[in-house]
Amino acid sequence: MDGFKKRLSESVQLRLSVSLSLVILAVAIIAGIFAFVSALDEAHEMQDETLRQVAVLFDRQQMTLQYSKNAAIEGDDEESRVIIQYLADGARAAHDDDTSTPLAVPTTLPDGFSTLDV
Repeated sequence: MDGFKKRLSESVQLRLSVSLSLVILAVAIIAGIFAFVSALDEAHEMQDETLRQVAVLFDRQQMTLQYSKNAAIEGDDEESRVIIQYLADGARAAHDDDTSTPLAVPTTLPDGFSTLDV
């Protein structure tokens, strides 16, 4: 009788352990998905706000748009670069990549924010 009770209690303990592990795993996966989606949304909002600020600065300062000679700047972070150009200037692009400006941006882009692979 003692062997039967021991196996029964081990079985209940095993089932409880597996159940608890699965619940913890499920909660961790849900939390990870929520954190990723939340961080992605926040990153998009931050990028949109940066573009709005650049547009307001460009408009208020009445800046003249001049394209750089594309010389590399010491310590420049390639990932945080913002390129401003008129859509009509995309037709003057003599290349299909982002190595120099103006970029080959189609004039058919709709107003507002959009993501474009160049």
